[in-house]
This record gives sequence, C-alpha cells and structure tokens, in this order.
Amino acid sequence: LKHGDFGITDDFFTVGGDSLGIIRMTLEAERQGLPFAGAALAACRTIEKLAQAMYAGADVLSCDFLKQEVAFNEAWQDVFKLAQARPYPPEGGIENIFLTGAAGFLGGRLLCDLLERTKADIYCLVRAENATAAIVRIKKAVSRFQIELSAAQFDRIKPLCGDLTQPYFGLDKNIWEDLAAKTGAVYHCAAQVNMILPYSELRAANVGAVQEVLRFSCAGRRKHLHHASTLSVFVATDRNEGRL
Repeated sequence: LKHGDFGITDDFFTVGGDSLGIIRMTLEAERQGLPFAGAALAACRTIEKLAQAMYAGADVLSCDFLKQEVAFNEAWQDVFKLAQARPYPPEGGIENIFLTGAAGFLGGRLLCDLLERTKADIYCLVRAENATAAIVRIKKAVSRFQIELSAAQFDRIKPLCGDLTQPYFGLDKNIWEDLAAKTGAVYHCAAQVNMILPYSELRAANVGAVQEVLRFSCAGRRKHLHHASTLSVFVATDRNEGRL
C-alpha cells in the first residue's frame, strides 16, 4: 500500500487496497514464503483474519489439484470420440466463423479484423436477452477502436444469444447442430478473468466452456480452432516471447 497507516484489524480496501493491490500483495507474499490465494484476501480483508485463515490452511488450491481438474477424464470422452470420427484437415472453404467474446475488448477487435480480412459470416455468441440487445453490446465493443464498418459488414454479424457455460451454449440443439455443420473456423477468446473470485466460481466459464467449445469444434464438419488466453500475459511472464 506504500504507507503504514493501518493496523491488523483494518479492512484492506478501506485503507487504499484494490484488486490490483491484491495481485501485488499475493506476488510479494509468495516471494517471502507466504503463499495464499488472492480470493483469501478478498474474503479475509484484515491481517488478523487472513492470518487465521492461513494457519487453518483455508482456500489454497494446489497445482496437483488443478492438474487433476483439467486432466483427461470421462468428461472428455465424447469430445475425443468426435475428434477421431472427423476427417482432417477441415474440408472446403470457410464461409462461416463462430466467435466467442465479441462483446469484450479482445473479441471486439478480432471481430473487426475478421470482417475486414474475410468474407465469412461471423456468428457471435453473446450473453443477452435478445438479438437486438446482443448487437448493441457488439457495437459498443467495436466502437472502442474507431473503426468504420460498412453496413454490408455489419450484415455479416450474426448474433447468437447464449451462454458458454451451458450445454449447447444455451442454444436450441437443432440450431447448435446446424451451426456445427456449416462452421469452418472457431475463435474462442471469451473468458471470465478475475483475480478475486474462487476457482469454484470461475470453473464453468474457463474450463467447462473450453470443453463445450471443443465439443462444438468436433461436431458437424471439422473446424479450425483458435483459442486465445489473455490471462497468460499477466501470469506467464517467465515464458512470454515475441511482441506484446
């Protein structure tokens, strides 16, 4: 916090802490041999409560636990069977693209690039009540980049109201199957990036959603799959290479 005007019973956020401060504190604590999850500090906002939680060994996820969570298991069997049954490489041209995260910063920029560089229709999965609300969210994301898209380009944006955490993305099964049959490429860049929430609350959006995207990619025609993870920009700096 760069000041010492607090005691062991003061709330972290009332004395100047914020979400970025939690990240800094977590990293500094680890360097000093005091590993704890950022979610623990969010739940135990005083030094006193955090110390009690650490002594109790509460809310600390091990690497072994996480490896086991995402390891190949029964949940992946259907995806594996689908992948074996499809020809490779993907056949035909790419006339339809499926994009997740179009209402976000990365997905919005990617949508602009895909509209400019391809002639494909872009099916954008957006969490919204209806198609109109989905388009509003997408246009808001695109407006950040001051890129002028033509009416013809906007016509190629096909909003899909759904939820990545749900089976079939929350879509009607027939719509999902039709989309899987005609899609030639999938760009998955949607995620719930949060340094505070516990793993149990983030799992569906960041692990379960990947399973659903893989299942979709293997259903119908074989597809190119591009999966972007922006979180690695922050937590994998020892391995990052190239230009950011």
